[in-house]
Parts: sequence; structure tokens; C-alpha cells
Amino acid sequence: MTTKCGKCGYGYHEVKSPELANRIRAFGPLFRGVLVGVDPRIVHRRPSPDEYSAIENVLHVADVMRQQHNRIWLMLVHDEPEVVPVPRDDSLVNAAYQNFDLETALDGLTEASSALADAIEDLRDEEWSYTAVLHFPYRSVRNIDWVVRDAIHEGVHHLVDTRRSLTP
Repeated sequence: MTTKCGKCGYGYHEVKSPELANRIRAFGPLFRGVLVGVDPRIVHRRPSPDEYSAIENVLHVADVMRQQHNRIWLMLVHDEPEVVPVPRDDSLVNAAYQNFDLETALDGLTEASSALADAIEDLRDEEWSYTAVLHFPYRSVRNIDWVVRDAIHEGVHHLVDTRRSLTP
């Protein structure tokens, strides 16, 4: 596993454990602070065909927060569950994303991030090491600590992408 992302600079072990839930919970307000008041045409514009628009970034991060929350639940309920990624057609998902208004998207991100943060705060010390078998981008065994840190990486990475998407 790469411990530092070359594109956004996030380091998986830079966030101290007591700060994890707060970092997750902050994504709603962080994205809101960047996007409120931005022209909707810019929010829905893709900087290039292979880059997400700001609205796509917001909705993607909300989806990731929900997915990671679900993974944690599976890890708490089952002994090392196999977590297979949901197959999806990105072109269809992203086209649907373009129909969202910004306020609805930001509210969804805030709710998803808060729910994940609440789940994190409820974890007992021994539960952080519970594992699952993940299958993306390759088969690997990951624990809850990694799942949480990966959710933070997704938020940080797509916040950087969102800021970049707003410049002409």
C-alpha cells in the first residue's frame, strides 16, 4: 500500500487516531465552503472528459463514505467478510450525478460523513483491527483502521480535484 498519495499529498498515517472521526465529519463543511456561491454551470462542468466535475466529486465522496460505513458494519458483524465492489457503469452514474443540485449533494455528503464519523466514534479499541477481504483494485485484506483512513484519502483527494475543477 502506498502511504502517501502523489496527486493529493495525503499520507495514510499522518492523521492521529483520535482525529479520524473529526476529519471524516469535516468533509461536508469543507466541500460546502469551497462550493457555496459558485456558478452552477461551473459546478457541473467537467474540466476535461476524464475528470469529474465539482458536483461529481461531491457525490462520489458521499458514495464512498456510505460504502466505507457499510464495510465497517460488515466487518463488525462477520468474520473477515469478502467485500466485492459493486459493478457500475461510470458513464451512467456520472450522468445521473449531473442532475443533482449542489445543496442536495452537499447535504448528502454531510449526512454520509456524519454517519460514518458516528460509527467510528462508537468503535471499541479491539474493533479497529477487524478485517475484510477487499477486491479493488486488487485482492487484499484490510482492517477498519485502513478503511477509515482510505475514506479520508478519498475526501482529501476529491477536495483537491474539486478546487482544481473550478479554475478555467
